[in-house]
Amino acid sequence: MLEWFSSLGGLDKLFAACAVLGGGFTLVRLSLQLLGGGADVDTDFDADVEGADATFGLLSLQGLSAFFMMFGLVGLGAHIELELSAGAAILGGIAAGLFTTLLMARIFDLFRTMQSSGNIDLINAVGTGGTVYLTVHAGGAGKVRLIVQKRMRVLDAVTLDGADLPTGTSVVVTGLQSDNVLVVSAQHTDQG
Repeated sequence: MLEWFSSLGGLDKLFAACAVLGGGFTLVRLSLQLLGGGADVDTDFDADVEGADATFGLLSLQGLSAFFMMFGLVGLGAHIELELSAGAAILGGIAAGLFTTLLMARIFDLFRTMQSSGNIDLINAVGTGGTVYLTVHAGGAGKVRLIVQKRMRVLDAVTLDGADLPTGTSVVVTGLQSDNVLVVSAQHTDQG
């Protein structure tokens, strides 16, 4: 391996060094992430590229290592195997590095769109029906059970009607008293 490296010209050594260093960093980072050791290491620069918040961004160490890996591999292959001129090999390496970096950034953006925070926004409960879980006393609080954002929840509730709502009463959420307390009233059903 050392003999092969020493037989290369100056530009080819640059290509090989970029490929080895970029690929080596990529492999080390991937191995650490697979083993769970590199997840809390922040390797992003504080750079904002067109509003991208990045775990993988164009100016992250992952993005730069992907660029240099492909720059080196394509440049070396173009110069040695395809026997392109130095300028053409450099342009080919730059194009391959940019394409790879942009492709990886796009893939990570797609992954980001698939994640969910899991937070429930209680404003979505307004108008939803449920049942009293623990008696809601007039002027006091109780608990109601209802489905919010496709999840069964037991939440704090108050009533402004002036009457107690005993356990099992059907209720409807009419508003929010605070961020975590629902305002409910008895749900009247028409019988006829």
